[in-house]
Amino acid sequence: MFFAIVILYEAFQTKETIYAIAGGLLFVQSAFNWGCCGVGACSTNPPKKSLTEVPESISFEEVKVKGDK
Repeated sequence: MFFAIVILYEAFQTKETIYAIAGGLLFVQSAFNWGCCGVGACSTNPPKKSLTEVPESISFEEVKVKGDK
């Protein structure tokens, strides 16, 4: 938010409209906790299964090389 306020201050000092728009956009994003892609649009869903769950059984298959005796 500090960076947005600095940009807005400099925009009003130099009378630059494009800097005022950019500073206003950064200020609104930081004030309302919005990102560039919208509210919550970039969030990921948490996994539904427990990560500590152990599978019931694990089966392994031995792989042999053709020339191996």
